Amino acid sequence: MNLLTVDVEEVNHANFPLLVSYPFPSTLEEGVERFLEILESYKVKATFFVLGEVALSHPELVKKISQAGHEVASHGMTHRLVYEMDEKTFRDEVCLSRKILEDISGQEVVGYRAPSWSITKRSLWALKILEEEGFLYDSSIFPFSNFLYGMEDVYPYPHRQGGLWEFPPSTLPFFPKRIPIGGGFYFRLLPLNLLEFGLKFLKAMNKPFLLYLHSWELAKINFPLPYAPFHRLILSWGLPSVKRKISFLLEKYNFSSIKEFLEKWPE
Repeated sequence: MNLLTVDVEEVNHANFPLLVSYPFPSTLEEGVERFLEILESYKVKATFFVLGEVALSHPELVKKISQAGHEVASHGMTHRLVYEMDEKTFRDEVCLSRKILEDISGQEVVGYRAPSWSITKRSLWALKILEEEGFLYDSSIFPFSNFLYGMEDVYPYPHRQGGLWEFPPSTLPFFPKRIPIGGGFYFRLLPLNLLEFGLKFLKAMNKPFLLYLHSWELAKINFPLPYAPFHRLILSWGLPSVKRKISFLLEKYNFSSIKEFLEKWPE
């Protein structure tokens, strides 16, 4: 069984300074609706990591996700990077976002994913706080480094991290490094046959493939993106391929939410 996750956020939640205050039209409803339609057509349940501020502004969308049988998990409150917070601020944001999501969805929220994978060596203290607050799992540590996130020496498959389960996005070994294949820009950049190779490779190791996508990646972004060429490349490359690729994988392979996976996976 493989894992499908969706980060529910706007384009300008990406942690690039030029995006924060730009008045983008919202893509939330269109993007989430398209994901729900695809998931329903393949009878697949997923984990939706929802920002607390998104839940406040779009409560009916969160209810729709929950009523469709998908897992609702926390993506924090404001998409602020964890390593830019102190411990009290992080705890306050996590607790507030969880309460908001539980009140709206009617679900117990047991999972967390940090904005932009921002639990790194600078912010490992966050895992202890999640454990103390009763979370069952985290999906915030990326076993590949770039300018924004990453911990290359972390175990790259689902594992215990203290009292939590940790679910890193999928990567493939490549000499001393790893190649990200689990979602986002990497999912849009890589050819489908390499993604399928990665999925089969992990299956042979008896490891799940963890796929992460963003709600806006299925929306029609027909407005200008005011940022540097490098950031434009990261956010816009391969967007037309997302529906085709995800449909192909859901047709051929079994996916579930993280919560459902844990209920069926022996420790």
